[in-house]
Amino acid sequence: MKKVFLIFAFVLILSLLTGCVNFEKIDQNFEAAGYTYSQEANDLMDAALQSLEESDVQVSVHVYTLADLLSSKIAVILEFDTSKELKEQVENNEDIQALLGKLEEKDLIRGNFLLIPIALSSTAIQDMVDTFND
Repeated sequence: MKKVFLIFAFVLILSLLTGCVNFEKIDQNFEAAGYTYSQEANDLMDAALQSLEESDVQVSVHVYTLADLLSSKIAVILEFDTSKELKEQVENNEDIQALLGKLEEKDLIRGNFLLIPIALSSTAIQDMVDTFND
């Protein structure tokens, strides 16, 4: 009986670990799609998100850029400590709500990560959403 319990516990822990979203997978998706990680843009976004720091919310910012002949795309990914914290901020933070505009929240949230796509066309925005959710 003890062996069955240990095997069950091991399988449960393994499934929980593989179900977690991690930044490396998101990073690989964007780099595979031709985006470049931008430290300079990260620094600008850190400054722009002062309202989160004022409310003691810890957020890591990751910014990817892609420029081609037709358009420029900027994918801002906010990494919150927990998915609960992310949901609270999406519901209550006016700055985040303004950045999201009329976009579907369910497409922009993956675990404790929030995508803020910046582009001029809806096609470019959808490309970033698809890349984020791959």
